[in-house]
Amino acid sequence: MKKLQSLLKPSSLLTSSTAAPSIYCKYPSLRRFHRSVAHLKNLNQHQQPNILSDECRLLCKMVALTTKGDYHALSDEFQGLLELNDQIAANSHHHHHHYQEHSKAYHCKLLIPMAVEVVSQTHVFVGFPKVLNALAAMKKTFIGGSGKDKHHLTRNEKDWLQLCTPLDGDLLFKSVFVREDLGTEAMKQIYGEKNYVKLADKTFSLHPILHQFLLTHGYGAVLQNRFHVFLALRELCSVVSLCYSADTTAPQLVAHMKGFSRVYKVDEKDYSIHIKNRNTHTQLGISDRDLIVKGCLREAFDLSSEIYGKEIAQHMETLWDNYETSKFTL
Repeated sequence: MKKLQSLLKPSSLLTSSTAAPSIYCKYPSLRRFHRSVAHLKNLNQHQQPNILSDECRLLCKMVALTTKGDYHALSDEFQGLLELNDQIAANSHHHHHHYQEHSKAYHCKLLIPMAVEVVSQTHVFVGFPKVLNALAAMKKTFIGGSGKDKHHLTRNEKDWLQLCTPLDGDLLFKSVFVREDLGTEAMKQIYGEKNYVKLADKTFSLHPILHQFLLTHGYGAVLQNRFHVFLALRELCSVVSLCYSADTTAPQLVAHMKGFSRVYKVDEKDYSIHIKNRNTHTQLGISDRDLIVKGCLREAFDLSSEIYGKEIAQHMETLWDNYETSKFTL
């Protein structure tokens, strides 16, 4: 079982042998884009940094495994998280006055409901069947897993339901009218004011009822700052999930890549966990927001390609080369 601190191999997309398009390529915006990520490529050759935090990588990996339908690997990752939580909790118990141990225990414990939540939100992109199977595997692991671990705490059905049940004030309990307003605001944040109008008109013209469901449920309840999971993390997880169908849902994937760029706050104030590695600024030697955002997206692509396989990774690389051109704009 891989440790949380070393989930994946070094970046493969960043060190791809595929030649980058010539600087004389057709799109000026594409030339600018390749220049902007050149720092990341050069840095990776020497230090192989992780731009995403270990916690964020773990959650994104669990989303990718759910999307792929690899429930066995998903269970392994979840069990590893549960075991790590039990070990940290035990250490924290022996260090009553040690702030660092208690802080570590809190964040690890928080990751458990966050993992369940980001997996459950994936139904928006891959449908209910895969997500129900994923949750069934996680529940089985939660209740019956870690039995041989001396730190294992007995868990039961009630504990699982408590883990999954939102608090009384959660958005899921708000009226449909409130969620419609929240959905409108979320779409504006993700897509931008102008793009929101075009997208809303398009979805309504395709199917009014589906448009309403998309607005009140997809954006008004799921893609919100709720249940420990903030919007920027939800957007990054959305990107990971959509990478699986990069060849057929490219417009949606690019839209959510840009959505992450719009909603992400570099200072990460009020975020329940860090998205970026705390040393990212030091590693890059630059505090440029655009570079950090692209670095996070690039690492999410790399993480996804490791799980989804070579064929899908090729589609992802092609799409990445077209990112920020007019090809996939809304």
